[in-house]
This record gives sequence, structure tokens and C-alpha cells, in this order.
Amino acid sequence: MRTKQRLLALALITLLLSLAVAACGDNTATPVPATTAAATKAATTAAAATTAGATTAAGTTAAATTAGAATTTAASGKTVTIRIGTGDSGDGLAPYNQTIEAFKKVYPGIDIKVEPVTDSDYYGSLLTQVASGKAPDLIFIGDDEVADFVKKGAYEDLTPYINGTAVPGVKLDTSVFLPNTLQPGQQAGKQYLFPKDFSPVAVYYNKELLKAAGVAEPTENWTWDDFKAAAQKLTVKDSSGKVTQYGAQLTAAWQRGFEAIAFTQGATLIAADGSKYSGFLDSEASAKALTLVADLYRNGYAAPPSDINKWKGGNDNFANGTAALLIDGRWPQATLLKNPKLTNNIGVVGLPKGTQKANAINWGGFGIYSKSANKDAAWKVLSFFVSPDGGGQFFKDWGLTPLKSIADKNTNALDKVWTAQTEFFKPITANFTPYWNSAGAKELGDALTKVITDPKADISATLKDAATKADKALKDKIDSNK
Repeated sequence: MRTKQRLLALALITLLLSLAVAACGDNTATPVPATTAAATKAATTAAAATTAGATTAAGTTAAATTAGAATTTAASGKTVTIRIGTGDSGDGLAPYNQTIEAFKKVYPGIDIKVEPVTDSDYYGSLLTQVASGKAPDLIFIGDDEVADFVKKGAYEDLTPYINGTAVPGVKLDTSVFLPNTLQPGQQAGKQYLFPKDFSPVAVYYNKELLKAAGVAEPTENWTWDDFKAAAQKLTVKDSSGKVTQYGAQLTAAWQRGFEAIAFTQGATLIAADGSKYSGFLDSEASAKALTLVADLYRNGYAAPPSDINKWKGGNDNFANGTAALLIDGRWPQATLLKNPKLTNNIGVVGLPKGTQKANAINWGGFGIYSKSANKDAAWKVLSFFVSPDGGGQFFKDWGLTPLKSIADKNTNALDKVWTAQTEFFKPITANFTPYWNSAGAKELGDALTKVITDPKADISATLKDAATKADKALKDKIDSNK
């Protein structure tokens, strides 16, 4: 679970899981680019084209917008090309191509070039382009790097674009987005990125296994005590005492998964000003959350990680029917539903309640490069890509949409559960510091690994040590960047 290794995702929360999603070609949520340093090992559409007269996200009609595009082209004397940097590739580019085709009918004077970034160091590659002044006009990243990219001046403040002052007649009504899905793209109250897709953390359950054990299907009102009781009852052993079915499959040393659980206990892992982890990462609430996780593993109710160094532990117990509950994001849903053992046999419910009902988002989004030579055109592309009548039509089949109107039309009962979790999102740790991946994520991952693999590890002491080390790493980063 090392930070740099985790940054393989959305180029690898975009390549690994994004490729998995693309391979499915169905309604699986595209994993967000690097959604946490640990989650980044997993990467990060079809509908009718926008018709003339259809209202666009810019708050104008397609016909009126087309006229504006023609004027822009005539004034410049040449077609403008907007580059989009993304970690998506292969079949995952299908929604981009469909959106571009629809976009050209509205803005014939703007070409779009999608540039998949396939370098194993996705963020490093993008930051090199930023430093050289040659980054794409639109840049796609995960929520765990927003603060760092903004601090480095990579993104344009979108406030004047949203309200229509930067590009007259082309504004964006932000009320089209689901609750709390804009927040990961914000810094200091300003919007720098808009979401492409997202995923909460929730619980899958095997209906048949619950029924066989006499366990009622969980509801949104269930608690962690209910979860633990169910996991215990759902754990099955043979005559020799060997476990043949685990009650649950957990998220191992995946930091974002733990954050979500910690939030339900009322914990925050860093000070609100991003200055320290001590008192937060090692708080009583954080220790309570980690104790909950540790007890499930130590009591044998949760399947031990098959490889602690893999994202989420590398387990497939739920998929092969040897675990009844699974804590995860929405990404594996489509694949699970194709599993003969699970078809028509899967339920989804939000995380259990602790001291509060809470969740953590996994998110990827687009923003405008601050040194783009064509910011007006880039805004037209961006606003179209994230609009219900533009890219929202196409990306909805490749990820969980952040757009209300499209989500409301989704008749998939499981997706309704995922979408409902947006109400409970709490700001993730990476929102408060640009140094999460370099100072904080590793230390938390190490603490999770120690507690999960060592039954005798003292939880409070382990978290205190992690907070102390994270504070030192954080201070070093802050001092070196003064």
C-alpha cells in the first residue's frame, strides 16, 4: 500500500479499474483516479446526441450556443483544438468519443483531442506537463490530488466561468449536481474541478447466504453492532473448525475504506487547517473505528487479506460465495451481477451507523489548466462534458453519475442506494492538505497493515505512532515548500 504504487490508478480511483469497467462495457462505476493513496492502485455509454434547441448546461439553447461558437471561430480565423488529459484508455474512451460527436454539433469551431496518460506515474506525468507549461487544456485527476494540483497552480478558478462573466452566455447551473459531489473539486471555497463520476463506500450482501443463516436483510438504519452480529452468525466452520464461509470481506489497508468507517464513528483524521494529524488520526473515535475493523479480523468473522499489499487486500471471497458481506465501492457491481452465483442475489445497503450516519466519496473530475491558451473554448468543452444534456448522457453508462436529473431516471434499484449515500459524504482527509499522498496516507496504510496482520498490535499505540510519523512527514513537506 505504498503511495507511489497507489498512484497507478486513474491512470491506474483510472487505469486499472477504469479498464476493468471498460472491459465490462456496462453500468459499472469508473473507479476514480487515485481516490486515496491506497485506492489509487485501482485506476480511475450511449444516448442520443444533443438536439438543436435542447437546453445545455451552459444555460443556453444548443442553437444559441452554436451561434456563439461560430462567432468565436470567425474571430480567430481558425479552428481551436482543446486537449483533454485523462487516465482512461481503450474502451473507456467510448463516452469521450460520444460526447465529442455531440459537442461538434453545438460547437463546430472547436476540435477536441483526448490524450490518454498511460505513464505508470500518472500524476507525476501530468505535473511535469504543468511545470513545463505544456499541460492539456482540461486535466482529469482524482480527489486525493486536488489540493496538491491547486497548490501548484495547475487549475483555473472556475468561479467567473460558472456565473457567466468569463464567457458571456455560457454559464453553469451547479444545482444540477447531487449533494456533496462538487466538494472534492473545491479549495478555499472556490471550484476548480467538476465531477465525471464517483462512488461511495457501501455494503453488498448475498441474499441467499443471509436467508440460510436466518439473518434479516440489512436496512439503512442498521448499526455496526448489527453488522458485527450478522458477520458472526454468517461465519461458518466445518467439523474440523476450519472456516468455510466468512461473515464479511473488508477493505484491508485501503485508506479510503477506513476513512469511511472512521467517519461513521465521528472521527476526522487531520486538523481542519491541515496542520497536524495528532489528536485526530489517533483520536478515541479513530481508535474505535480501527478496533471495530480489527475485531472482525481477529475474531475470524472477516476473511484475512489474501495479499495485504494489494488494494483492498486482493480478496475475492464475496465473488466466490465464501463471504456473505462485502464493504466496497460501486466499481465491482456490474461484474458481480454477471457472476452466476450472485445474479439476482445481491443487495446493497449504506454503511452501518456509528455515532452518525456518514460516508466517504471516491471521485474523479476535470478542470481547466491555468495556463491554457484557449480557456474560453476549454470552458465550453468542460461545461458540455459535465452537463445533463451533454456528456452526462454518455458517461452515465460508465460510472455513477453526479447529475441529479440523470440519477433520478436510473431505474436500477442498487444504483438508487449508491446515489442516496451522497447525503452522508464527509470531506476526505486529502481535502485539507496538499500533502496527503506524501505525508499521511502511507502512515495510515502502515497502521492498518500492522493491526490487521498482528493480532497483538496495540491499536491506540499504533495510531499514535502513525500520527507522530505523519506529523513529522507533514512538517517536512510544509517546511520544504515554504
